[in-house]
Amino acid sequence: MTAPIAPAARPRERLWTLPYALLLFSAHFQFAAFFMVNLTLPLYLEQARAWEIGIVVGAMGAIAILLRPFTGRWADRGGRRPLLLLGAATLVVAFAAYAVTDEVIPLIGVRILHGAGMTVYTTASLTLVADMAPANRRGEAVGFLNMGNNLTQVYAPLLAFAIATQWGFTPLFAIAVGSAAVSLLGAQAVHDPIPRRKRADGRAAPPLLRPSALISRSALLPSAVFLPVTTTMASIWAFLPLFAKERDLGDPGLFFALFGLTLVLVRPLAGLSSDRWGRALVIVPGLALSALAIALLSMAHGQAVFLMVAALFGVAFAMGHTGLLALTVDRSTAGERGVAMATFALTWDVGATAGPILLGVVATASSYATVFMIGAVLIGAGLLNYLPLARAPRRVVAEAVVEDSPQSAS
Repeated sequence: MTAPIAPAARPRERLWTLPYALLLFSAHFQFAAFFMVNLTLPLYLEQARAWEIGIVVGAMGAIAILLRPFTGRWADRGGRRPLLLLGAATLVVAFAAYAVTDEVIPLIGVRILHGAGMTVYTTASLTLVADMAPANRRGEAVGFLNMGNNLTQVYAPLLAFAIATQWGFTPLFAIAVGSAAVSLLGAQAVHDPIPRRKRADGRAAPPLLRPSALISRSALLPSAVFLPVTTTMASIWAFLPLFAKERDLGDPGLFFALFGLTLVLVRPLAGLSSDRWGRALVIVPGLALSALAIALLSMAHGQAVFLMVAALFGVAFAMGHTGLLALTVDRSTAGERGVAMATFALTWDVGATAGPILLGVVATASSYATVFMIGAVLIGAGLLNYLPLARAPRRVVAEAVVEDSPQSAS
């Protein structure tokens, strides 16, 4: 068993290898295709009724919730690379299928296929990055991965709306297929750094349907802390345009663009800082500033405050998410890392599905401002849940080998 040590005490090992760079390349083009299609889908369905659009859009999140826990187990038992290739290939087919019909029932099936492919792909890519990263550069590794993914939010929606408006949706879907194909090409060149999986204690793995096989105990606390953030984030995506119109705050597209640009700039710095000074020193300020930013959003009555919140929340989210993701890697071993990454990623699926539904009831009964204030309180509660761990000694699983044993980390 490798003795846990603080990453700062180790020499900086090499992170930027060809497989790591190719994985980031693949993920970037996959997320570009995702944002091009996802954000224009309601426009593609403009002839459908509102509840039908909701079912089509929501089908992707529903399949993700059902499938995500199994993907982690598959990544641990069968290897990360086969799962990555399966997800990337499925997404090429899914994006092509969008062009076949604009009818609601067939599109529900397309969305299920899209959701399955994205769930498989993201679990595999997160786990591969965790495997590739040296113990003292995990924050940096996940920071650059998410920076590349966030960069697509800056240009992909603008490109997609321009193409759909000028030339229609068939060319848009063709470009999405091309982007997904480039992603698959990059994924082909990625090799699994730890192809052989077994439990560290030598015992047989638990049966597939047992909770311990599908949910990582080591990832539960970071996931519980992050869930309020994803729930609030999903509510922002759902209700911010209407809130901005209600209070005359200007173009909500500027909010999202500034938020995305801030994420791109801050992600690597947040990762480097968490490696150098510890996860707690980016997670705690990140969560605190997130709660503050959402509280300020609920009180915004002018565009200046509106855009200031976008930048502040971008900084805060980059810190909190990057630190918590790196913490999840710290607390997991190579043999269970797929399950740990899937457990943490499940917070996105649950938050994106439950947030707009539950807080939508609040918005109907009260106001959008109340929704955002509740979101700020929820994030604050997540911070309080994390603080006891933040005060614990910082210890990590130092090496990504099958004989590791999990250690606590802050």
